[in-house]
Amino acid sequence: MEQRLSVQAEVKGIDATSLKLIAVLAMLIDHIGGLFFADFLGFQVVGRITLPIMAFFVAEGYIHTRSFKKYTIRLALTGLASVVPYGLVFKDWYTSGNIMLTLLMGLLAIWFYDNTTNPVLKYLAISALCVVSFLGDWSVIGVLLVLAFYVARKQQKIYNGWIIAIIALMFIFGVIIIWAVPDSLSIMGINASTMNEYLYPFAIGGACIFALPLLSRYNGERGKGPRTFFYLFYPLHLLALYLLKLAIDCYI
Repeated sequence: MEQRLSVQAEVKGIDATSLKLIAVLAMLIDHIGGLFFADFLGFQVVGRITLPIMAFFVAEGYIHTRSFKKYTIRLALTGLASVVPYGLVFKDWYTSGNIMLTLLMGLLAIWFYDNTTNPVLKYLAISALCVVSFLGDWSVIGVLLVLAFYVARKQQKIYNGWIIAIIALMFIFGVIIIWAVPDSLSIMGINASTMNEYLYPFAIGGACIFALPLLSRYNGERGKGPRTFFYLFYPLHLLALYLLKLAIDCYI
């Protein structure tokens, strides 16, 4: 009886599939807001929980994958398949590497961190990957979060002080922009409402902090559901949003 109870206790919490579903739902809300309700930053605030969850599971994937090569190829192919949908939705063909490129750079950063003994070469390689990540969404922040989550997992933690520091710096940067630069939101093409001024530090990245309590509930279980769903969702939901926008524009 005691053994059965201990087994049940081990699986309490949130499994990987459920956390990933929360992440993609938040991302969908973010993208719907950016495409159809661009004057309100609340949608972006919700979407900010996606990056830490994605970064966490890239680190987890590196630790548990049977083939680093195949894992890298899957991320790369998903990124390539998302270039055109991302460009169509966000009208951005210069950084249309999207988040998948950033996550790929984060995965490679873990590999160099883990397999390069020369510290100079190690950090030169990671720095080069950070530079490449400027072509993707979240750029250096995304790469550093992936790497920080990996270091935390090696320390038997869900997250560590580096992750909190990165998120805190994004929040502080947002506060500085709002209070130090007059009409900063208008300059960036964002509706300069009082609500958006309060939301901006969270929308720029401060709201990532809300992902940490969710990740703290991670129980180490994979969960049910096809693994390919999360790779297919990113390009397909972008394409679906673009087609929906076209359809709406045709009738308005």
